[in-house]
Amino acid sequence: MSGGVIFDVKKYAIHDGPGIRTSFFFKGCPLRCRWCHNPEGLAMAPALLMREERCIGCGQCENRTKHEKCPALALEMAGRDFSPQEVLEIAKQDELFYDESGGGVTFTGGEPLSQPEFLSECLALCKERGIHTAVDTSGFAPSGVIEKIAPLADLFLYDLKHPDPQKHELYTGVNNKLILDNLLLLDRMIETNRLKTEIYVRIPLVPMINMDKETLGAMAEFIVKLRNISKVSLLPYHSAGKAKYPKWNIPYKMDEAQPSAKEEIEQARQILADKGVKNLQTGG
Repeated sequence: MSGGVIFDVKKYAIHDGPGIRTSFFFKGCPLRCRWCHNPEGLAMAPALLMREERCIGCGQCENRTKHEKCPALALEMAGRDFSPQEVLEIAKQDELFYDESGGGVTFTGGEPLSQPEFLSECLALCKERGIHTAVDTSGFAPSGVIEKIAPLADLFLYDLKHPDPQKHELYTGVNNKLILDNLLLLDRMIETNRLKTEIYVRIPLVPMINMDKETLGAMAEFIVKLRNISKVSLLPYHSAGKAKYPKWNIPYKMDEAQPSAKEEIEQARQILADKGVKNLQTGG
């Protein structure tokens, strides 16, 4: 079995797919979205953060093997190695909640497709156990990875951030052609009965970036071409991750953005609905 790197495990998650879920946050992401909520998940390797303002000078960190026991919580590790079996054992602890709520396990990040072998093995173990699985992804991965992973996943939570290739690259660091092509690939695989996976398209509504009528209209025109989308979720922008950026010495590029009012979110929903997008909802 191949191992992987995970930076967080969130139990009793209710916004990462249907029901009550356990969410595993994979390290590493090829995108650099300006509004990313998890900057600690961008780099692939585990990283040790020193918060000097908390240090009490006890000297325990001189022995690096004891960094997790820092009494002042001045040392914080983002990411550690997991085996697929360890992931399964954690997931099994909450099977009762999955059964009662229609939940399961969600692999998110970061970008879980950046660790395809590890993800594949985690999905296979969950599938053998009968645990529902979801992959929360930007879709930015080789098509071969998509084809390998897709039969093992019960659900894709697939982000669409901007329809224009140049603007997508400006705001996320990558062109969107591969992302759109992979979503079309998944749609075709379902259409031709090669795949029984569900797809939820998720649109992060980001002020000043993708909430104008033209951008949402273009996004809607792409979505309505897809024949096998179960749901389209609108995810309102929030700045909860902003406080993380100074800790990791990463500049936050969305200082001027404010959470959208309910009226703005409803307006965005109406633009998409008027263009023929069905099964719209707000939230995960």
